[in-house]
Amino acid sequence: MKQLHIHALGINTGGGLVLLRQLLSTKNISYGFINLDERVAEEFSSCPKTVFYRHGLVNELKSQLKLRKQVGSDDHVLFFSNRPPLIKFPCKVSVFHQNALLISETRNLSLKSKINQLWFKIFKKNANQFIVQNQFMRKLLSQQGCVNTSVIVAPFFNFTTDDVTLSMKSGFIYVSSFEPHKNHYNLIKAWEYLVYHGVKEKLTLVVSGKGREELEKLISQSHVEKFIDVYCDQTYADVLMQYKKHTALIYPSLIESFGLPLLEAKQAGIAVLASELDYVRDVIVPDQSFDPNSYRSIARAVMRFLNVKESKNKVLTSEEFVNSLLEKTKVSAQKAS
Repeated sequence: MKQLHIHALGINTGGGLVLLRQLLSTKNISYGFINLDERVAEEFSSCPKTVFYRHGLVNELKSQLKLRKQVGSDDHVLFFSNRPPLIKFPCKVSVFHQNALLISETRNLSLKSKINQLWFKIFKKNANQFIVQNQFMRKLLSQQGCVNTSVIVAPFFNFTTDDVTLSMKSGFIYVSSFEPHKNHYNLIKAWEYLVYHGVKEKLTLVVSGKGREELEKLISQSHVEKFIDVYCDQTYADVLMQYKKHTALIYPSLIESFGLPLLEAKQAGIAVLASELDYVRDVIVPDQSFDPNSYRSIARAVMRFLNVKESKNKVLTSEEFVNSLLEKTKVSAQKAS
């Protein structure tokens, strides 16, 4: 009997964990063998035929060698952690790729990301096909030498029927990790710009991973502590409830393979202000969009959403310009005397 086996070492947080959780909780589907990261052992301990491994290259190879012995030639193995297998399998292998940083030309990558990029380039031949969540990712994979016929666009997300709504909603929320491409710097600078112009909206940052101290330092330097709250490592249920407390999601990320918070926000019934980038419009139509590389553009999108008019400098005629210049010169001369 044909079986689907799952290999997901390295998946332990963020959107990848959300999708893995939904995949393994799907009813009426029986999986073959499952390899998971030991950091999620407590949550998935009840999954049958599941082995937990410590994340690392040695255990990665060990787990793949063991799985290769267990699969049949008619089976299918789904590698869910972005990277293709280190070895050839006797059956069909699909790689669910959900990390755009591993296949993009992004600069200033961490050593870990550089290693993963090299891993992808060397071992991509061991996969029969790649599965991505939008056309943007398909384009990136094609640029890495993966022909279009081997790249399937097949996003999935289980929308719930939770009807819990909160009547009192206010402020903006951003759900992310601390990674540089999440673009916290420009978002915080945008909030500094808004506060300076009298727009004193609350911003809630729900962040996972390590880096809180550096983020709070950036907020302090921008003098907007009163208007930005930071929450770290919340449960998924807490995150979903946070959406419902806010008026809109603001999403300035520079690159994403999917952008799961975009869908979560829509599911929660709140507005979305997001980067004017392909990965966003592959998934949703934002209520407002902006240039994520410009903090002013981010701030102006917030002001448009709030129907706050920004004062513009009047464009003068040449005559007005000369008269204004002469008048100011006259005033300056009077002050000097």
